[in-house]
Amino acid sequence: MAGANKRGEARRDALLEAATALFMTHGYEGTSLEMVIERAGGSRRSVYQYFENKEGLFAAAVGAQLDGIVKKLLPAATPDDAPEQVLEVVGRAFVEALLSPPAIALFRIVIGEGKRFPDLGRQAYEKGPVKAYALLAGYLRSLTERGVANIDDAQAAARQLLEMMKGDLHLRALLQPGWVPQGDEVARCVRTAVDIFLNGVRAR
Repeated sequence: MAGANKRGEARRDALLEAATALFMTHGYEGTSLEMVIERAGGSRRSVYQYFENKEGLFAAAVGAQLDGIVKKLLPAATPDDAPEQVLEVVGRAFVEALLSPPAIALFRIVIGEGKRFPDLGRQAYEKGPVKAYALLAGYLRSLTERGVANIDDAQAAARQLLEMMKGDLHLRALLQPGWVPQGDEVARCVRTAVDIFLNGVRAR
């Protein structure tokens, strides 16, 4: 039984991995189930068993991409490090994840397919940004509890900080195909946001 479950999980993962790559490259309309099956193996029956239909497979692919971005929000920095260090490490990881080609493709496809899938934007927001805000808010609350900062609304502060960290970099990447930040542009953008934020909330 355990072996069958592992095989089933491996089959599902293969379908999801193939579908994610194809959707991000060709879009929803340009990707067929036949293309996914040819790349991953399996059959239409497998797709229907694990995802119900093409729409379900697409939603799962978007969710998997967002999970990967959010997981990069809390990298190697430990909560006991200096707040400047923690926030800069977190910020760089977050912005670099947002600017990665798969993430840019994801945001474009979510926006482009919004009319076809009215709930897709809401689901993407809840699985991506909302989770990221919650993770950072937990750390910001710990700063207040330790007497390092005065933050009345950690959730609102997390939203504002993450948005400041990405500056205009994410928008430029979305609107200008092929554009990438130069040199230490990401680090400087994040560092400026962290400095402004901590100057405003630091306990005095």
